[in-house]
Amino acid sequence: MRFLNSMLPLLAVVAILLTPAQSTEAADEAKIWTPKEIVREGTKLCDNSTKRVVEFRVASIRPVSKIDADGKKSDVPHLVPAGGFARFGGFSAPLENEYLATLTKNGITDLESHFVGKQVKIKGIAGASALDLIGRETIWSYYLTLRSSDQILTNDR
Repeated sequence: MRFLNSMLPLLAVVAILLTPAQSTEAADEAKIWTPKEIVREGTKLCDNSTKRVVEFRVASIRPVSKIDADGKKSDVPHLVPAGGFARFGGFSAPLENEYLATLTKNGITDLESHFVGKQVKIKGIAGASALDLIGRETIWSYYLTLRSSDQILTNDR
């Protein structure tokens, strides 16, 4: 009992130190971000654990080439907000094979008519990729990958 009583002040300090981080993470998950905010905040948001909600109107769908670990090349469709994706840099939402299979199973094969011009709200973990060119500043691209239909919170059809 004496040991437990001596540990109480330490436990209280630990609880106080952990509380702000937990409430900050909850606030981050509750906030609705715009693609511009994701790009502006940059790699600070890419912590591989905090889910973020991003809302935007889909301006286009752009295929982006991807090479997997086996060297196989494929095009991954990305939802692109207006002004959100240049050739390099900006924000987009790639649609991974798992999600594309769900869309196909539900009879959705025309991604353009299903998404373009529609307001979407998506939830996921923000990621970033960098393009480093000699003698130039690093170009960052930010994304929220869609792997399942439960990541689409709204899609005004």
